[in-house]
Amino acid sequence: MSLHAALYCRLSIDDGESQESQSIQSQKKYLSDYAKKNGYLIRGFYIDDGFSGTNFNRPEFNRMLNDIEKGLIEDIFIQENFYYLCDVEDVESSQDLDDYEAEEGFTLKFVV
Repeated sequence: MSLHAALYCRLSIDDGESQESQSIQSQKKYLSDYAKKNGYLIRGFYIDDGFSGTNFNRPEFNRMLNDIEKGLIEDIFIQENFYYLCDVEDVESSQDLDDYEAEEGFTLKFVV
């Protein structure tokens, strides 16, 4: 049985382009290649383009958490830690997510 993965991409600065930024495109390709190489089915991309990493108030991040609660996702892939959190102030929020991870039974993986 294959596991379902969410691929989370984020860029803090909105470049004003109507198309995806190079950074987002690069993250998507990198994570997609990793997931496929490791036998995961990609449930979807969750992309917060133009949202700060200093808090978890991000629309796609929250949509992803809702999909976890529905049992649609077993693993989350994020390219490197800095695309996830950008500020020491988020250590407490990060701990909350670690607790949520254990409670909901998904795995957060930083792909480097």
